[in-house]
Amino acid sequence: MMCAAMYSLVTAPQILRAWRDFMETAPDEVSSQAYFWSVPDVDAFPAESRNQPVVIMAAMYAGPADEGERVLQPLRSFAKPLIDLSAQMPYRTAQTLFDPFLPKQERYYYFKSIDLASLDDTVAEAIIACAHERPVPSVLLALWHYGGAMRRVGIQDTAFAGRHAPYLFSVDAIWDDPQDAERVIAWSRKTVASMQPYSSGGTYVNFAGFGEEGEKQVRAAYGPNYERLVALKNEYDPINLFRMNQNIPPKT
Repeated sequence: MMCAAMYSLVTAPQILRAWRDFMETAPDEVSSQAYFWSVPDVDAFPAESRNQPVVIMAAMYAGPADEGERVLQPLRSFAKPLIDLSAQMPYRTAQTLFDPFLPKQERYYYFKSIDLASLDDTVAEAIIACAHERPVPSVLLALWHYGGAMRRVGIQDTAFAGRHAPYLFSVDAIWDDPQDAERVIAWSRKTVASMQPYSSGGTYVNFAGFGEEGEKQVRAAYGPNYERLVALKNEYDPINLFRMNQNIPPKT
């Protein structure tokens, strides 16, 4: 079962508080994100809703579809949705629903992220303010809820070190006009930087912008596991053959 309920951005304060409270007691079968976006101006959406800024309650229930529909129903009832695309569907189908809006080699992309220490009202208000200031409608802000089984794994049990951060905030900058690149990227960096006071210090290595902070950013992604990864790099790739990534260079 997939939930995709879109609410007007003007309702975001109540929607975000309700989502935060819902996820505090959600079962492990629920994974969820809150997205800030604008309804695309395409025929797939009702004409009266196109271009409207929205906050989207997106969620997946990994279990029986009927049970998932019951469990996820509150996410569809926080207010009156502008659009509700929620439905029972195969997982692979859900994974492709928004592919048309992120085509390869047809749009410009810059994704950057930061871990959040909480989603209290102050943090929520800061994020909503950013949502109102997005430089182009296609820029998407995402709040990823971390929790459940992933938080019950020790930080040093895997390379991923962000398990105990309750939320990840990412700016998924998407735009079409190359003339917009400089201002969209600058806005994205400024927005992530503005969340630093609310961060636990980490980031997600796959949403690293252009990796412009270099080793500092990679260290933030892996936290206390970084030096162990360097040791593995020294053992298995001492010449740094695999370096076209957010690189962990071997020590010489």
